[in-house]
Amino acid sequence: MRAPRNPMIEPADLRLLSAPLDFLEAEHYRFRAFLAHLERMAADHRVARRAATARFLLDFLLGDIARHLAEEAEALFPLLRERCQAADGIDRILGLVEGERARARDLSLAVIAGLRECASRCAPEAGFAAIVATFIGAMRRHIDWENALVLPLARKRLTSGDLARLAADMATRCGAGGDSVAARQGYFGE
Repeated sequence: MRAPRNPMIEPADLRLLSAPLDFLEAEHYRFRAFLAHLERMAADHRVARRAATARFLLDFLLGDIARHLAEEAEALFPLLRERCQAADGIDRILGLVEGERARARDLSLAVIAGLRECASRCAPEAGFAAIVATFIGAMRRHIDWENALVLPLARKRLTSGDLARLAADMATRCGAGGDSVAARQGYFGE
């Protein structure tokens, strides 16, 4: 499910799918915008404003972000493990990334529950802002590790055939109608 059009975060540029590493990098900028909006929303106590923002952020998290994380785990990371050399330290690098992903995923059910409460104009449970802050920290570190280590290594090691296969996998996940396999499978334990 592609997140609905909203001026808060630009929609994904699907034309970049032909250059899948550029697409993933562009997605990281969109996710940073999501995290900034989530951070502001968690601190905003104006119920009406918070409800609309929470609905959008919930759709974005369960759609675009879930799809992206599935693309990496199911398509990019296996390709890197296949192509990288021992000296690249890919297991250590992906261990760092996957550690932050696991921390974020562990917190995601509480974040999703809080967003649903905010979307229905209810106050989230006490501690929601702290959970959001921890979730945001893990997601930002995940993005930082990927931008600094994973994507440069992918650019160095993946072949043109690998990139074509990755592009095809990602296009399938995005789907003709924007429906995401990750969203249907419930990446965040939904």
